[in-house]
Amino acid sequence: MSFPKYPAYKESGVEWIGEIPVGWRILPLKKAAQLITGITPPTNNHEYYTDDCEHGFPWVNPADLQENGRPSKAKRFLSITGKSIVREIPRGSTLVCCIGTIGKTGFLYEDSSTNQQITSVIPIENKRFLFYIISSLSKTLEFFSTGNVLKILNSERLGAIQICLPPFPEQQAIASFLDRECGKIDGLIAEQERLIALLAEKRQAVISHAVTKGLNPNAPMKDSGIPWIGMVPEGWELRKFRSFTRQIVDGTHFTPTYTEDGIPFLRVTDIHSKNININNVKRISEIEYKILNKRCNPEKGDLLLSKNGTIGIPKVVDWNWKFSIFVSLCLIKFTEEVNVNFARFLFLSSCIKYQLMESTKASTVTNLHLDKIASMSVCIPSKDEQKLISCFLTVEDKKIQNKIDYAELAITLLKERRAALISAAVTGKIDVRAQSKAIAA
Repeated sequence: MSFPKYPAYKESGVEWIGEIPVGWRILPLKKAAQLITGITPPTNNHEYYTDDCEHGFPWVNPADLQENGRPSKAKRFLSITGKSIVREIPRGSTLVCCIGTIGKTGFLYEDSSTNQQITSVIPIENKRFLFYIISSLSKTLEFFSTGNVLKILNSERLGAIQICLPPFPEQQAIASFLDRECGKIDGLIAEQERLIALLAEKRQAVISHAVTKGLNPNAPMKDSGIPWIGMVPEGWELRKFRSFTRQIVDGTHFTPTYTEDGIPFLRVTDIHSKNININNVKRISEIEYKILNKRCNPEKGDLLLSKNGTIGIPKVVDWNWKFSIFVSLCLIKFTEEVNVNFARFLFLSSCIKYQLMESTKASTVTNLHLDKIASMSVCIPSKDEQKLISCFLTVEDKKIQNKIDYAELAITLLKERRAALISAAVTGKIDVRAQSKAIAA
C-alpha cells in the first residue's frame, strides 16, 4: 500500500531526519518530554522487594520492555519501603534502555518504576506519537551512546537528540494510524511465530518417534520397562549411555589466556547456530591447546553437548580443524556400535529431554553433570538401523528447517516493514492524515 506525501517540505537541518513537512518543528527531546532515570533499591535488602504482584509496586527492567508497543509489564515488585526510594513513572511514558542494550523501548500502561538502566520519557504532547518517534531512533540512540565495553546513553545526551513534531492533531492522527497498521503487522508476525512453534513441536515428535519406535510401523513391539520410552521394537536394547561411550568429559574449568590468533576455543554459545562461525570464536595458544587436550581431545566424529545454561544442545564434530572446549561443553566419544548422528537425534528427542529436565529439577543453577549423562537410559537398535533412521531424520529435519527458515525470513521482512512505516510516518515522509479520517468516518 502506498501513501501520498505532504504538499510542501522544508529542510529540517538534522541529517538523519532530512526534509519535514511545512508546519512541523524541530526541537530537542528534552523540550518535548521530561526525562527520569530509574533507581535500583539495594538488592541485598529484601525489605525493598515483595513477591506480592497484586499489591507490590511494579519495578521494570530492560527484559520487561515490549518493543512492539504492547504493555511493558514488570516481573518484579517493590514493597512500600522500596517504593519510597524510587521515582514513580506515570502510565503513558516511553521507556528507553540507556545502559547495555541501547535503544530498546517500551510503553507503560500503568504507573511503575524502573531500574537504573532505563530512562523514562514522560511526554508533554501525544504519548503514543512520542513512543513511535523514539522507536524509530534506535540507530541514532546507539550513535550518541558512549563507552566501548558497556554502552551508556546518559540523560543529557538523550535529551539533546533532535526530533520533529507536527501539530498536536496530526500527532494524534499519526499515532492512531500506526497503532492500527502496526497491530496488523504484529498479528502477521504472531502467526509466523505460532507456525515456528508448531514446526518445532512437529520436529521433536518426528525425531522422538523415529528414535524410539523405528521406521517400520509393522515391527513387533515390546515394553521397554521405562515409562517415558514406552513400547520399542523387538531387538532394540535398553542401555545406559556409559555402556556405549568411550569417554564423557567436559572442557577446562579454568578460563585460558586468549590470543589474537591460535587454536579455536569453543564455548556453549558457539554451538547454538547450525554452523560455527570460525572467525568469531575465541582462540588460545598452541602450547595451552596441547596442555588442555591431554585431558579432553575432541576429534572428528565426536559429539559436543551443552551442559551449562541451555543444556542438551548436541553438535556433531564434522570438521577436521583442531580446537579445545570450555567447561560449558561436554565431549562424548562413542564406541563403534553407535552412529554419532543417531546419538545426536537421541539428544533432540523427548526421551532424552525428559531425563535432562529431571536431572536439573533440584538445582537452582542449570548445570548438567557428567554422571547424569552417563546414567541416562535409551533404547538402541542395530548400527545399520541407526544409520537408516539417521538418514531419514536428516531429510525430514531439513524439510522442517526450510519451513522454519521461511517463516523466520517472513518475520524479518515484516519487522523491517514495521520499522520503515513508523520512520516514514513520524518524520512526515508519508501523509497518513486521510487514512485516520477515513477510519474515523
